[in-house]
Amino acid sequence: MVSVLVPCYNGAEYLYDCLVVINSQTYQNFEVIFINDGSTDNSLNIFQNFTWRSDIGTTIIDQENKGFLESLLGGMKRCNGDVVARCDADDVWHDFHLQRGVNALKEDENLVLVGSRARL
Repeated sequence: MVSVLVPCYNGAEYLYDCLVVINSQTYQNFEVIFINDGSTDNSLNIFQNFTWRSDIGTTIIDQENKGFLESLLGGMKRCNGDVVARCDADDVWHDFHLQRGVNALKEDENLVLVGSRARL
């Protein structure tokens, strides 16, 4: 299983688009851990009201603002997957993003980290 870790501080402007692409991943065995890091915008409400595919489990961590690193570390403790994929609230992935990452890890047992290029 893959745990998709989504830290968020005031990401409402982009969050819905991010959730849409996570929800449309071709890889099927994953959960989403959302860390609302003290957002003062509508971020938490957007996540709570998003309609997920039935095979995607979600966890919400709603906390006071602790900063990016503390949010990631706290989120990591809640991950159930063998692989963790980090996704910022303003990221937009290709539908095959998780599948390619998992495939790369399976193909080379020496890999411990997989990254991808970004297009801005």
